[in-house]
Amino acid sequence: MANVQSRGRYQANPAIFLNTSSWDVSLYREHVDTGAHLQHMGAWTPSISPSQSIWSSKLGFYGPQLPSAIRLVTSGSFHDDVCGLLYRMSLGDNSVPSLSLRHSMNAISLLSLHKSNEALKYKILAISYLKGALTQGLDNKSRPQAIATSLLLTLYEVLSHSGKTNDWSVYFDGCMKIVNSGFNIHRKYAGDCAILLNWVRYHKVLYKFSIKHWQQRTPQMEVMAKSDILVSDSAYDIDIITMHNMLGCSPEVLDFLSEAMDLVRNRDDPSYLSIKRLRAINELELRLKRIDDLRDCFDVGEEDITISKVSESMNDRLFQFALIIYVDRVVKGAFMSSSTSQNAAAKAFALLEKIRLYDRPFPLFILSIQAETDEQRLLILSTIHRTMEARPMNNLGSTEEMIKKLWAQQDLQGPEQADALFLLNAVISANSMPPTFTSPFVINAITGANAVPFLSI
Repeated sequence: MANVQSRGRYQANPAIFLNTSSWDVSLYREHVDTGAHLQHMGAWTPSISPSQSIWSSKLGFYGPQLPSAIRLVTSGSFHDDVCGLLYRMSLGDNSVPSLSLRHSMNAISLLSLHKSNEALKYKILAISYLKGALTQGLDNKSRPQAIATSLLLTLYEVLSHSGKTNDWSVYFDGCMKIVNSGFNIHRKYAGDCAILLNWVRYHKVLYKFSIKHWQQRTPQMEVMAKSDILVSDSAYDIDIITMHNMLGCSPEVLDFLSEAMDLVRNRDDPSYLSIKRLRAINELELRLKRIDDLRDCFDVGEEDITISKVSESMNDRLFQFALIIYVDRVVKGAFMSSSTSQNAAAKAFALLEKIRLYDRPFPLFILSIQAETDEQRLLILSTIHRTMEARPMNNLGSTEEMIKKLWAQQDLQGPEQADALFLLNAVISANSMPPTFTSPFVINAITGANAVPFLSI
């Protein structure tokens, strides 16, 4: 049993205990008895220059005009917010695709009010109308509506905790099939199309993370996780490297995370220490370091290209620091004492203390790997608890459970024996279905300040 009790500024009342169960001990014994912990080693990476990126022009689907009342219940920048796009797509007419999206939004609204039976009714309606839209055939207008409906049904399953059919990956697989049926992966999109595809991109990358470390994955899941990610970028480089409100980080950081997962290898893999892989890791690390330099280059005081909100900038950097830790600890196989991970963690914990409310599961989960002290662990837990209290519709409960299992293994194995890849694989695979590390950021905008069901607006 590990006593996670505050010795500094983070106060516990009276203490928080991390309980070690029989599952934790048996997992630890299996890891030690097989000698897997002895295969853990770091990796040397040679120097290489990073590659360059090319971006494209803008393209849009839907007009920007909406009544001012609807603007009040959307969040962030209206034109760049996925929530604004949902309203535009759902209120244009009473066609079957529009109604499918409208019903899925109302299902989410009612779920946030804890009206599960009514929410289920609208979920069933959304599925029925979505099937109707697919039967009719999709065009350039109805396809984005079907994609958005599928994503909201995915979100519904994540949040419902019904214990019945809450396998969110089924709906997301369907969403990706719709995306792949109508978009060219070799083309770059922008405008309203980019808003939608960036939303898909966010879910796709974190779906890939879940499947990568969930050992019960099926061949179909592996194919979906490995498929190419649609590029949906603006014409301006600053839009790529700055934080998007709906993503919690810049699209470029998401792309880096996807690349990092492609470089993950088991420690006994013959290619683990191959020069090709080590060079790719080093190039990725160099590009991660370039992000701050690019931000400084564009931050020249112009209203249209600067990061206006300090909190958004901190969220972006927290995601970036988590990615640095992931590359160092999981991809490279470094120990907790690695200076790269320690420096990134120190900066991340300093930001987390300032942010106080943070509902992005992935950075919190990865940062927990590098939580060395009771104070750092308590900061993560207190952030989760504050956020869950302030934003009840979230995905942090399951994240907290996995974090505690991860810490139990770290305590049993010792900080310099715990292989981060083993920890992630074991803890994530303990779930009966792939856990999701996405944030339900559309909830507040769909429901409004008082969680008013969508159809009553």
